[in-house]
Amino acid sequence: MKEKKPISAKRIVLSVVAVIVAIPLLAMTFMFALRGFANIPRVKESEIPASDNAYIVSETLMSAHRAGRKTAPENTMAAFSKCIDIMETEGYVIDILEFDLQLTKDERLVLLHDDTLDRTSNCEEVEGFGKDSKVIDHTLEELKTLEMWHDYDGTDFEESEARICTLEEVFDYVITEKGYVDMRYIIEIKDSGAVGEKAMDKLYEIMVNYDVLDKVVVGTFQKNVTAYIDKEYASRGVTRSASIMEVV
Repeated sequence: MKEKKPISAKRIVLSVVAVIVAIPLLAMTFMFALRGFANIPRVKESEIPASDNAYIVSETLMSAHRAGRKTAPENTMAAFSKCIDIMETEGYVIDILEFDLQLTKDERLVLLHDDTLDRTSNCEEVEGFGKDSKVIDHTLEELKTLEMWHDYDGTDFEESEARICTLEEVFDYVITEKGYVDMRYIIEIKDSGAVGEKAMDKLYEIMVNYDVLDKVVVGTFQKNVTAYIDKEYASRGVTRSASIMEVV
């Protein structure tokens, strides 16, 4: 076995000197970095341009993702009911309701995040459905037979409220029944192609009917739907979120 050479005194001294020199250099670098961050100009409330856009504000906005998916079955009326309940009884503030839309076979807009129904529902157990069942292949009446709580562990919800729901049901509850006329929304169109464009047409009609054009940001990851919104609806009061390429 090869013997280890003893560490020389010179090497030890050099190592100690290197550490002594490095510590203040690192400290100075850290201080300069902090000073740089401190000098980054902050946008003052008085500098925020006047806008009718409900999302251009100075304060932080709180959003309920998929209508609050950790508090109730996601994208169901049970989730919206829970959001409103914690606002009214526990003092939480929810500024934005975020959810996803897909078009049914009979051209109704319903809430669902995934491409298929199997994660959140019991579609594999219901006649006429299967593991890869999609919203577009079924009517609203058929979809209403599904239990939409199969990805939620809790039991603190009404089963009648945990069915697939329509966009009109959401607005009827939040705006008409509960009176939250200033609630804001981020609504994502999940469909692509011609179906996605038809979904946008339906969404626009409903937004106009409920007078929420100025309170909704429409999102989509579908390039053709993004282009369709810009072409057909940008001049009609529709606000959309930035696409992936616009952010990158």
